[in-house]
Amino acid sequence: MELEVDNLIDDQSAAYEAPAASQRLRMKKVVVGLLAGAVLLLAPVATRAFGSHSPLQAVPSEAGQKEIIGTTRVTPPRHVCSKAGADCFSTKCCQIAGHKCFELKPGHAACNETCTAGQNNYLCNLVSDSTVQANVVYNWMSKKEGPSLYCIAVYTQNTGSTKKSYELDLFRAQLKHGAGIFGCSGGWDILSDVKVQLSPPPVELFTHDVSDSAVDLHLFKRKHTGTWVNTPIFYLAWKKIREIGRWKYNDFTVKADADAVFLPPRLVDYLKATTATEHGVYFENCKNVDSGFFGNLEVMSNQAVSVYLSNIEDCWTTLCWKAGERGGCADDWKYGPWGEDLFAQRCMDKHGAEKVEAFDLTTDGACPSDRPEGQKKNKKWKPDDCSAVTTPAMHPFKTTKEWFSCLSAITHQTYF
Repeated sequence: MELEVDNLIDDQSAAYEAPAASQRLRMKKVVVGLLAGAVLLLAPVATRAFGSHSPLQAVPSEAGQKEIIGTTRVTPPRHVCSKAGADCFSTKCCQIAGHKCFELKPGHAACNETCTAGQNNYLCNLVSDSTVQANVVYNWMSKKEGPSLYCIAVYTQNTGSTKKSYELDLFRAQLKHGAGIFGCSGGWDILSDVKVQLSPPPVELFTHDVSDSAVDLHLFKRKHTGTWVNTPIFYLAWKKIREIGRWKYNDFTVKADADAVFLPPRLVDYLKATTATEHGVYFENCKNVDSGFFGNLEVMSNQAVSVYLSNIEDCWTTLCWKAGERGGCADDWKYGPWGEDLFAQRCMDKHGAEKVEAFDLTTDGACPSDRPEGQKKNKKWKPDDCSAVTTPAMHPFKTTKEWFSCLSAITHQTYF
């Protein structure tokens, strides 16, 4: 089994149904809305909608209510489940995303994605469905327009690598066309290690500089990419998100990578079928790996964000995110310092946010199970034909030309 180290992942489902003409109009309205709302974006807002939608009075997300209206099934957190190769008969769940606990012989069980009865004389009885009950406080089907999305991204100027980064080019082009995170109904913010201009006059928009002398952004480097481990900058970015406060007024917070072709309308449709649980949910988007919350598209409900932001300092000081490097505490993670997505997942697990398997959320070259046969070892794989992909995000498309060619294949529009 191949396990990925960086968890730099994203992409998947729900159809993009807007006709080309109406979509062009929507994109134009988004750009106008971006400029009109620029002042609001530079400080905590008193509006909930943004872009092509009319502003609404700011109210906390309806999912923040505490009245229990039912139950749903969620996946237990990693720390209570069994490792790969271990007997899972007592825990009834598995640390590998998407795997289930099968009884192979009487009283003995193991984790695997599938099991064939009779092979090796195995029983292959499902010990349980590897899920547990969680209380539901909101059903998105009751909200006609679907849940609102607040979208964020991080731009890193000092990546640590000598290779050219196209992230800033991507963000500027996406902003110009109201694409990607800039099409989210609840607004957006881009956090960075520098304050840099995103749009030209007459209305200039900038990234939020989150750098802090108390936090070293350049603690560790990835040996195979030469880039800085991104957990420190994201730690500061999430603290800035907490300060800005826009997340409170939206049903979901979505973090997307610059090179993820992200379609907010598809994600809204996808999320309509989900429910908000008492402690909030996050969506695990890559299977067959240990900890599958991959960073190309991170989707967290309002209450899950609350759990994360309320406990992020505790997680920073108590979790073993340094993984043995420079005094890091003992941990069973053998792949080096944690990336920001693994840090977020372990922090939410520790403090009670609930996990939902959503392996059709993204189509991601960084996720081995998303790669087709013959490409399983190709970490640079990406979909050849974006028009055939139905997930809310596709990844990675690292240049502006690649990114908008993919989007064009879906929307049938010409952007440049």
